[in-house]
Amino acid sequence: MKNHNRVYTVTILMVIILLSTVACNNTQQPNITIEAHVLELTEKEYNSIGTHELENSIKDDFRKFKLKFEMEYSNRIADRKIDFPDGTDWANIISKERYRFGSGRKYIPNDKGDAVFYREFIFYSKGLSEEEIKSAFDSTIIEVFWVSKEGKPIKKEYVISNLVEFDKENKKS
Repeated sequence: MKNHNRVYTVTILMVIILLSTVACNNTQQPNITIEAHVLELTEKEYNSIGTHELENSIKDDFRKFKLKFEMEYSNRIADRKIDFPDGTDWANIISKERYRFGSGRKYIPNDKGDAVFYREFIFYSKGLSEEEIKSAFDSTIIEVFWVSKEGKPIKKEYVISNLVEFDKENKKS
């Protein structure tokens, strides 16, 4: 019976050590959310594009790309740096000839606060498969660097082509 209690005690101690190790490693990871969608255009969006140089174009010849990145502030992080593609780089992803127009915003406070990055653009997609559209984002990377309170540097890279989802419905967000 003593042997059974000893095994039970050792097992509980190992579970506690394992859980505390997982909890410690988890505290260094900030909450990062990235959404990347290729959407069909609404009628209103289509009507706002200049299509005069494109012969017989229709709404289904265009798509909208939307990217939303959020990194919640964490007091477990001593420092952080986030590298996004520049505004002009987005026009080159699909190609300057296919890029119609776009906009974006970036808010990265130097100290405390959530970091937010948003980009959307409309492009001429006629003749491109979903795989070709997705692969256009292969070299588009968001790099996130941070240093934990313990001084451990951490780097994460997010390749946009791995995150792209195709939605049939253009949901307002």
